[in-house]
Amino acid sequence: MYDDEISTFPTPVHDFFPTPDPAPAAPPEPVLSDAERKRRDRAARREAGMPDPRVVDTILLNALVESLVKGGAAEIIVRRRSTDPVRIHLTPILRDALNALVHEKGVSKAMATQLVMRRLKLG
Repeated sequence: MYDDEISTFPTPVHDFFPTPDPAPAAPPEPVLSDAERKRRDRAARREAGMPDPRVVDTILLNALVESLVKGGAAEIIVRRRSTDPVRIHLTPILRDALNALVHEKGVSKAMATQLVMRRLKLG
C-alpha cells in the first residue's frame, strides 16, 4: 500500500449539514368576508376624504347630461337622425363635476381632480 491511500473512511453523520430552524413567520391575516372587506375599504376612503366611487360616477354622468342638454344634443340627433354631428367638449363636463365634488360633497379640490382624472382614465 501507498502512504497516500485512504484505508478507512469516515462514518457518515446525519447532521453534518444541520437543517436551520424555520424563520418565524407572521401569522396569516384572517380571511375577510366580502362585506367586511368592503366596510374596511369604505372606512379607509372616508378617512382619506374620498367619496364612494358611485358618487363620482353619478356626478360625472350628471355633468355629461347637463352638457348634452345645454348643447341641444337631443334636437340635433332627432333632426339629423344620427349621433355623428354631436361633439362633446370635456371642459364644461370636468368643470361641473369638479364643482359638484368640491362644493356639494366637500371634497378637496386636489382630491376631486385626482378622482375625476382617475375615473376617466386621463392620468
